[in-house]
Amino acid sequence: MEHNGGRSAGMSRKKRKRPITKTSVAQQAVPAPASQAPAPPEVPSAPKPEKKTTNWVAWLALFVSLVSGSGTIWNATTSNRNYDRLSGRTRAQLVMIDSVPAQEDVPEGLLQKSPIFDEQVLTLSDVDDFFRLNPRLLFKNVGDEPIGDIRLETRLGFSFIDMIGEPEERQRKPTPWAYEDATRDDYVLGEKLFPEHIVEVSIVRGLLDQMTQLQATDRADRWHYGQFDIRCMGKLVNGGGFDSTDYSQASVNFRWKPAGFPQDKCKKVLEKLRHVPVVRQTK
Repeated sequence: MEHNGGRSAGMSRKKRKRPITKTSVAQQAVPAPASQAPAPPEVPSAPKPEKKTTNWVAWLALFVSLVSGSGTIWNATTSNRNYDRLSGRTRAQLVMIDSVPAQEDVPEGLLQKSPIFDEQVLTLSDVDDFFRLNPRLLFKNVGDEPIGDIRLETRLGFSFIDMIGEPEERQRKPTPWAYEDATRDDYVLGEKLFPEHIVEVSIVRGLLDQMTQLQATDRADRWHYGQFDIRCMGKLVNGGGFDSTDYSQASVNFRWKPAGFPQDKCKKVLEKLRHVPVVRQTK
């Protein structure tokens, strides 16, 4: 038996050592995970609201409908007011507030004492005296609606002829009659007669027309006495007719001699005579 280094060959096999696997400190330090509770179920989040665009067409339609409804209400109100005017429910309201000229302003010579009434009486000797006197009436709109037209109606109240001292046969002669019950003059106002405003109207034309129908040409040198009633009527703007009140009337008394009012001259004056009423805010 040979010796190799003092050890026999049977003892020369060395034992192999298993390799030691190195474990990191971190792995060694981490304990085994304990059993964990199950995670709660996830709650779905609410969906985010979507941003809606403004429907301008719908808003425009609503606006148009509101405007249209307001217009319909306004049209209905206006229609009712127009119907009230046309049907006479809403009436023109005029009141006479004065006559001009006043007695103290009558031109000299036109007031003379009458032997019948024993007092001063308005006396007209010829046609020119009418224009010297220039009689007018003032009317006020006391209603709530504007007036666009006015009408004057002049009627005979009564008349007689002074025949004192004349033969009985002549006194018995009849007094002429007026062929026209009333003389009517219509005027379209140059501007509307609003509430509380005043219109001034000449009454010459109606008086002259009525008195010339009452003249007794066979007694042209005798005084003729007459009382004439004048009524003023108003027509509302967009109204259907003329309206009057008990306070829109006046009476005028005077005397005249037919010798100063020849028929042909009076006729020419009436054909040319044109009056224009004057509207003003205050008296």
